[in-house]
Amino acid sequence: MKKKSKMKTIDWNRYLGFWYEQCRVPSWFEPASLSDCTAFYELDNDKKTILITNQGINGLGFTQIAKGSAIIDSKTRNTLQVSFFPGVYAAYHILDFDENYQYAIVGSKEYIWLLTRTSSVDEFIWKHFFATAQHYGFDLNTIQKTPHRKPNASLVQKLF
Repeated sequence: MKKKSKMKTIDWNRYLGFWYEQCRVPSWFEPASLSDCTAFYELDNDKKTILITNQGINGLGFTQIAKGSAIIDSKTRNTLQVSFFPGVYAAYHILDFDENYQYAIVGSKEYIWLLTRTSSVDEFIWKHFFATAQHYGFDLNTIQKTPHRKPNASLVQKLF
């Protein structure tokens, strides 16, 4: 992530909940073959830590789950220090979101994601996402749309 802009102030209570991942830069921890990806954010009992459950279907058709935690960065307020491995943290910046918290653009040093509250995305949000990704210096050719082949209704029910 190269350019920095003043980010909007986020209300973390409104950000919490269930999200569909619409696209990403594939990585060793989230390969190109992963589909039906979702994320669920909830506040831990300590009211300081956000618990994260990421889920997707791997290339063999099995559910892959990653559980992690995050601490809100007190300096920026729009950055989470995220850990999926004890003692290893990465900064995830909420680059943009709409006023109703129906989509969020999340970026780290090397990766970017589009998260939405529904499994489909309208054209305006796609255009805005790619413009934002380009603004922050991401190579648009490395971004892959995440297929959503089947509804995650059972996950939604389980998490709520």
